[in-house]
This record gives sequence, C-alpha cells and structure tokens, in this order.
Amino acid sequence: MANDTFATYQDAIDWLFSATDYEKMRRVRYNADTFDLARMTALLRRLGPPHEGRRFIHIAGTKGKGSTATMVNEVLRAAGHRVGLYTSPHVTDMRERVRLNGEMISEDTLRDVIGRVRSAVEAVAAEPNRTAPTYFEILTAVALVYFRDTNADAAVLEVGLGGRLDATNVVTPLACGITSISIDHVAQLGHTLEEIAGEKAGIIKPGVPVVSAPQSAEALAVVERVAADRGAPLWIVGREIEIADFDHEAAGNGVGSRVTIRTPLRQYDDIRLAAAGRHQAVNAAVAVGLLERAAERGLDWPPRALRDGLAAARPRARVEVLGRRPTVVNDGAHNPASMHALVEVLTDAVPHERLILVFASSADHDYAANLACILPLADHVILTTSSSPKSAAPADLAAALGATRPLPVELIPDASAAADRALALAGPDDLLCFTGSFYLAGLIHAWWRTRHP
Repeated sequence: MANDTFATYQDAIDWLFSATDYEKMRRVRYNADTFDLARMTALLRRLGPPHEGRRFIHIAGTKGKGSTATMVNEVLRAAGHRVGLYTSPHVTDMRERVRLNGEMISEDTLRDVIGRVRSAVEAVAAEPNRTAPTYFEILTAVALVYFRDTNADAAVLEVGLGGRLDATNVVTPLACGITSISIDHVAQLGHTLEEIAGEKAGIIKPGVPVVSAPQSAEALAVVERVAADRGAPLWIVGREIEIADFDHEAAGNGVGSRVTIRTPLRQYDDIRLAAAGRHQAVNAAVAVGLLERAAERGLDWPPRALRDGLAAARPRARVEVLGRRPTVVNDGAHNPASMHALVEVLTDAVPHERLILVFASSADHDYAANLACILPLADHVILTTSSSPKSAAPADLAAALGATRPLPVELIPDASAAADRALALAGPDDLLCFTGSFYLAGLIHAWWRTRHP
C-alpha cells in the first residue's frame, strides 16, 4: 500500500487525474460495471465510513441541479449552519467542487485528504474482482471525508451523472430534489425521457421526502411511481408548490429575478433571486421545498435566511454577467433545454443592440439543436473549441448551422483568440454571449481575469 502523503498539491492532483475520468471520455458505458456503487461503498467503508450519521440534501436532474444546490447551500449558510457543498463540473478550479461555508477547500487540505484517501483507493483496487475507483468516486470520497473532518452541520450534494449509479447515491439524505429532466447524455442514460427519469429517480430513498420541478408527463409518471413504491412523500412545483408571481429585475451588475413562492406550509412574498430567468424561479421553488422538508427533519432555518440566501446565490456560468458596455454573458448551457432558458433571459432581460455569439460544444452533445435555438438572436457567430478532449471541431459546428439567415460566421479554434475577436467586434451597447459548454465557460473566466485582474 502506498505512502499516504504527497509532497505537493500538484502531486496529489496528478495522482487523482491518473484515475479513470469518465467526464472526459467520448464514449462511456453507463452500467454497474463502470459506475459501481458496491465499489464506492467499499471505498467509504475503508474510510470510516464518512457519510454515515451525517445530514445531506441530495439533488439530481438534467438542468438546474447545480443552481438549486447553490441556493440551498446559501440559505443554510445564512441561517448560521456550517454547510458543505459538493457540485460538478467546475468552471476554472477543481477545488470549486468541494466547499465549506462558501470557501473552496484549500490546496493544502485537498492534498492531505487525497493522501489519506489514496491508501483506501489502492486497497479497494486490490480486492478480488474489483476495478479501481474512478476520478469522480475518489473526489466524492474526498468531499465526504472533508465534510466529516470539519464537522459540517449538513452537506448539499449534486449528482454527477444520472443518479441511480452515481457515486453520491450512497447517502441517505434528509430530502431529495429532482430538477428539470430533459434529453441529455443519451448514450449513458437512455434515449427516452422515461429511461432518463428512471436514472434520476434512482436517488429516491424509502420514506425520504422528495421535491421535484415540473416534469413532462413521461418523466413525471416515473418519478411518481418510484416515490410511491418507496413510500417517499412527493411535492411537485406546479402542484404542491406554486410560483405565484415572477419578474426579471436587475441584481447588482447582473440580472436577477423577483418571485413569490407558495408551499403547503407558507407563502414567501417578493423573494429576490440573484439568479436570472423563469427556470431559476423553478429552481428556487425546488430549493424552498427541500429546505422546508429538511427543517421538518431537524435542519432549522428562519424565514430571513431564505431571503438573504436566495439573494446571495449566484451560480457560476449560469447567465453570469462578467461585464458591461459591452455586456458580457458567460453561460454553460449545453443542452436544448438549458439553451432555451438562456435565450429567454437574453430576450426578456438583457437589452442590447447586436448579439455576438461565441459557441463551443462537446462532440457528444446535441450542438445542432443548441445552435438552432440561439442563432435567431445572433448577429455575428464565432465558432471555437473548449479545453475538453470531447470538444467538437469548429468545422463540424459550422456544418450543423444549416440554412440560416445570412450571418457572418468565423471559425477560430483557440477560445482566447475567439474571445479577443468578439470583444473587438462589440460596441458598447452590444452583447457578447459565450455558451455551449461548461469547459468553454471556464476558459472565458480565465480569459476575463487576464483582462480584469
């Protein structure tokens, strides 16, 4: 068994990245061989196990789960709780995925925890008929160990992929959330809404309350059936939880919303959201439901914390306004449902003259549908690549444009060069929109920091 210390942070990260990373693979078999909860359970058993006896809120979904997790986290923080937050993917720094009280895990602490986890990883890998834990499983174990070591009052966990076989699905939470379900990751989760919803609903535990966003009839039927089979009380936004009022409004330098939410327990009037869009109002409604169900099980918070927390919750790379004059929006939308949500916000709440679109996509995403959604808004298009090995070539993106209205289109493979070109094209009243990929969003954050250190 290897020595459990690393000399440097980079040594620890290099070892972590040497594990199988399905996030960067073009084709992934999604089954109990590649995504193995028995392997994850064995790993955690050798570490304590760190998740037992702890309080969690667990959130799955196709879109909105990261925003919802951020909202729940901020409300609990505003209530004075010591809260862990585990999300994915990251935008610029892997440490974004593991947070305590809003702060990323430090490099020294991450190095130390990875070092402690390494021996357990290697022991599991040596077990008969067992494959080695993956990058995401190891990082999930690191997060759970960290939250235990720091004695977090609770932790909010975002599912990585699917739900049923996801590494986070080892916990028994206070409440489960299922945000909007749509077609995505079809090679792993299935080609129909029923199949995908079955994977998402796999996080539902016997007797644990569930809060769901509005779903299509096909997805809702699956969620309702699984909840009923497992005796899990179910609240649905649009049924038990109502969005009684909504409007866009400015939020600091960005774009926000104002919403009234009514639950079976009370009404919350005139809540300000730092996050923009009707879809974020739905995410907030799911978050409120989760918080109420968690409070019923002992994780208390006052109404003031709800107002303060939702006003502070600013999910990164979700209609994130980096600058003004020109307006610069960085958004990680990468499926048609997310792209439609982005288009709604840009249309309704971001005044502009021209829209200069910079777009990249993973090759395994439906970039043709994503482009078809946002192209009607664009006046100039720049197609580029992201840092992901799965990134589609600009020429392939161009081939997917189809018969659009006459529109200037440029192919600039380097994302920073593409961003420089877009900024040079923009007048003070124009809008620069970077979208199509979370990996691109990370590159644009780095590019923006070089211009505004």
